[in-house]
Amino acid sequence: MMPAEANNKELKQWRINSWKNRIAPEGYTFPGDPRNWERDNYKTAKLSELGKKLLGSQDW
Repeated sequence: MMPAEANNKELKQWRINSWKNRIAPEGYTFPGDPRNWERDNYKTAKLSELGKKLLGSQDW
């Protein structure tokens, strides 16, 4: 868990989209979610004020 980079709009938008659409991260340390378990079995998380700031959808 780390706060979004305030000046990196592309990364912030990617983070918000991943949260909103329940897309699992993919990359070197993240295998993704080939079964779409997160997307198909859970609702979008409700974020607290701190969660919104960490995600990047709300400024500090």
